[in-house]
Amino acid sequence: MSNDPHATAGQRRARSAITRFLTWGVASVVLGLLGLVGALTDALMVLTVLLALAAIVCGALGWSSARRQHSGGRRDVAVIGAALGVLTLLTATLMGTSGSETGEAGTDSATEPAQLGDTVRVGNVDVTVTDVSSAPEDMREPSGPESGTYRIVTYELTNPGGTDQVFDKTAQTVYAEGEQYRASTQGTHQLADSATMLESLEPGATIDVRIAFALPEATSVTKVGLVDTDGTEWAVTAP
Repeated sequence: MSNDPHATAGQRRARSAITRFLTWGVASVVLGLLGLVGALTDALMVLTVLLALAAIVCGALGWSSARRQHSGGRRDVAVIGAALGVLTLLTATLMGTSGSETGEAGTDSATEPAQLGDTVRVGNVDVTVTDVSSAPEDMREPSGPESGTYRIVTYELTNPGGTDQVFDKTAQTVYAEGEQYRASTQGTHQLADSATMLESLEPGATIDVRIAFALPEATSVTKVGLVDTDGTEWAVTAP
């Protein structure tokens, strides 16, 4: 039989077909797993969706090849990969919807503005403004280009994701009598909460930070602006 060239060619074709649908099946499983990890760790949504679609396509090709070879057992690998792709798409959709509902609440004009104590998703960080108060008595008054008096805003920051996040204190704002005031680096450093204006949060971490704002005398904060790194601002009404 080994001398029969037709039999040898057939064997080669069979081995090639098996390799082909096994390759598609394994690729589908790997892509599906990568996509699922991406969906669960707040990775780039576009990349996650592409991985999921690739897993589904590879799974379909592997299943089709296995069916032509009447290989039910090997077909399971492709089915698992395609199923992982579908699961990734569903997970990414649910995660995206959840983030949208939380993060956009402060920007939609039809939505009630957030209040003191409400949690707002700012980028990938959950932010709660817990207090707006006068400066401590031992705090020096603003000097140089800043004048007036300091108002202190206290924030609770939580990183709900699986990667490190950064909260930029310098980007935060408050409003008083219709005017916007940005965070005071000079005043914030006096609070000694942190030596940096970029607050880093590890996955799952929750911390409290205070930021100082230099306002004119006898003015009160009416609104706190929560600003993302891309400049998007969510409003929190202060009492």
